[in-house]
Amino acid sequence: MTKALKKIENIGIVFKDLSKIKQGETSDTFVGDYNNKKIILKVYKESKLKNKQNDLLNENLMRQLSDLKLFPKIIHISDEDNFFIYEYFESTSYEVDNNFIKKLGSKIKEVHETKPNIKINTFYDQIKKYEIELEEINTKKVFKNLYQLINQTEKENNNLVFSHNDLNKNNILINEDICFIDYEYASLNNIHCDLARVIEEFGLNNSQAEHLIDCYGYRDKINFIQKIDIWKNINTYLDYIWILIMQKKGFISPKSEQYLQNLEKIKLLKQ
Repeated sequence: MTKALKKIENIGIVFKDLSKIKQGETSDTFVGDYNNKKIILKVYKESKLKNKQNDLLNENLMRQLSDLKLFPKIIHISDEDNFFIYEYFESTSYEVDNNFIKKLGSKIKEVHETKPNIKINTFYDQIKKYEIELEEINTKKVFKNLYQLINQTEKENNNLVFSHNDLNKNNILINEDICFIDYEYASLNNIHCDLARVIEEFGLNNSQAEHLIDCYGYRDKINFIQKIDIWKNINTYLDYIWILIMQKKGFISPKSEQYLQNLEKIKLLKQ
C-alpha cells in the first residue's frame, strides 16, 4: 500500500480520511475523499492492474465501460499502475421485486451489447489458462467434467458476447440505476453465464427468472431452464477452480471455509 500511495502522491492526488473497507484475495479496497467527492481506491496485489488470467483492466476498456455507465466514473486508471481510483457509487437497500429484476435484466443486456474497444480473451481461452496454471495439481477430473458441461453449450457458442462472468452480489451496485464493478474476469462468453449467476445469487424462482429474461430481451425460451442449470454447474466449477488458483498463490488457506463449501458443491454435482 505504501508504494501505491507514493505513486498516487506523485500524480498529484491527495486523499482525506482514507480507510480500508475490504481485504480481498487479489486486491484491497479503500474509501476516502478526493476533491470533496467520495472515492474508491483499489490496490491490486499483482504487479500490474492486469490480471494474470486475462489482459483486462485495460485503461481504454475500463473508460469505455465507465462512459457507458456500466462502471462508476473513473478518476485515475493506468495500465502501468497496480491501482485505480473511481467515484463512489452509493448502493442502497433494495427488494428483489419486479422493478429490480427489470433493471437488472436490462443492465446485463447493455453489458452483453458492448463492443469492447480492445481484443479480449474468449471464455474458453480463460479456461485453458486456468488449466495450465493448475497443471501441477491433480485437477484433471475437474477440468474433464467442466469441458463436458461446456460441450453441452457448443451450439450457442458461435455468438459470444462481452460477459462480466462474476456477477455476484458484491459486484452489483444498486440505487436508482445499477452499476457493475470488478470486471477482471470478463471475456467473450455465452449469455447464460451472467444470467445463471444472477438467478442463483438472488435466488430467483422460475417466475422471476422468466421476468428477468423478458426484460433482458431473451427470445429463445425453449429449454431455458436446462441451459441455466448447465451454466449454474459451470459456474460452480469456475468458483472451485478460482479458489484453487488463489490457494496456489497463497491468498486462501487450503482448509478455508470458502474452499470446503465449494468442494461440497462439486461433490454434489458428481452425484
